[in-house]
Order: sequence, then C-alpha cells, then structure tokens
Amino acid sequence: MSSTILGINAQVDFGNLVVGLGTFCLALVTAIVALRSARSSSRDKLSEFRKEQIENLRAQIAEFHSVQCQLGVMAYGKSKGFGFEHSDFSDLTEKSQSLRSNIKLLLDHNKVTHAGLEEIIDQCHRLSLDKFKRDFKGKFIDEDSLRPLIDKARAVLKDEEKNLYQP
Repeated sequence: MSSTILGINAQVDFGNLVVGLGTFCLALVTAIVALRSARSSSRDKLSEFRKEQIENLRAQIAEFHSVQCQLGVMAYGKSKGFGFEHSDFSDLTEKSQSLRSNIKLLLDHNKVTHAGLEEIIDQCHRLSLDKFKRDFKGKFIDEDSLRPLIDKARAVLKDEEKNLYQP
C-alpha cells in the first residue's frame, strides 16, 4: 500500500527532494570552487604585477649605478686633464636625475630599508654633481663608494621578493 500526498505518490516526492538537494549541494560546491579559483587568480595577477615592479626597480637601480660609475670616470679623467664635452656630462646628469626620480617613485619611503636606499641614492647623485663643481680633490665615485648603494638595494630587493606572494 503506497501513501499519497495530495494525490501524488510519496515515493516520487522523496526522490524529487533528494535530487533537488543533490543539485543544490552541487551548485554550492561549484560556487565555492569558482570563488577560490577567482581569489587564486587575482593573487597570481597581483604577484605577477609585484614581480614586474621588482624587476623594474632592479633594472633602474642597475642603470643608476652604471651612470654613477660613468660620472666617476668622467670626474677622474677631467681631474687628470682629459677633455670631456659638457653635453656628455649634462646628458649623464639628466639621466641620473631621471633614474633617481623613477627609483624614488618605486620605493615606499615609509619602509626603513626603502628610506635608507632613497638617502643613499640622493647622496650618490649629490656627490657626482659636486665632483664636477670642485677642484677634484678627495675621493671620486668608484665601486667602493657605491658599495652602500648596492648593499642597500640588495636588502630592499630581498625584502620585496620575500613579500612577493603574500597578500
């Protein structure tokens, strides 16, 4: 004897209920998986963007270092009587200033290591300009005088790479 509810076989209603609950659970699981996938995708995109920024910062610092070395060579050569075109010096100082500004825009001055790097970059830039204004006595810009720039840049880049995949 089968029972009826509102004239419909109860076994059919129970079967429809189970199918409906299963469909609902499947939809819920699908939504959760889609949400997690979207979060993961946005984290990956953010990490990729940060990675590009770190590489850009690394390239800008390397170029700034190169320009500072070139200015040091020019200052040393000028002190020894070698002639250089003023336009060469002007081009390099403009490039140095541009790189200095770009690097400072990429740094977060609220972070201690970043602020230290900004300070060293400013010192290097001022030193390179001062060497052309003076009588060239004293220390010139060379690898040793640029060592703090490299050391601080490495610390900043290491910190940034460590935080690369953190939200």
